[in-house]
Amino acid sequence: MTTLFDTIPALEAKAVAMEQAWDNAPEGWKSRALAAVKSLCQTREEFTTDDLPEDIRNGLPEPRALGPLMLYAAMMGWCEKTDRMRKSIHVKNHARPKAVWRSTKEQI
Repeated sequence: MTTLFDTIPALEAKAVAMEQAWDNAPEGWKSRALAAVKSLCQTREEFTTDDLPEDIRNGLPEPRALGPLMLYAAMMGWCEKTDRMRKSIHVKNHARPKAVWRSTKEQI
């Protein structure tokens, strides 16, 4: 039985889903996406995935691969997730909240 506080299975399922989304993303997209995130980290203090080029945001069948993309960039030391959110500026996202990322330029 799942309870309100039973978060471990939910976190495990999230990790599996993120890994699957990343694994299923085309290799060409992954390299372009990583380069785009690195460029944002080098040129901006803060950003969201809305700031990625359109071909990166919309160029893959599974948009959930943006989460693992950003976690990879954070693991590389390029950026860190803040505790703030910003409403998406893209119509298809219906102004949903997006995480704000802070550049760690000295790590790039």
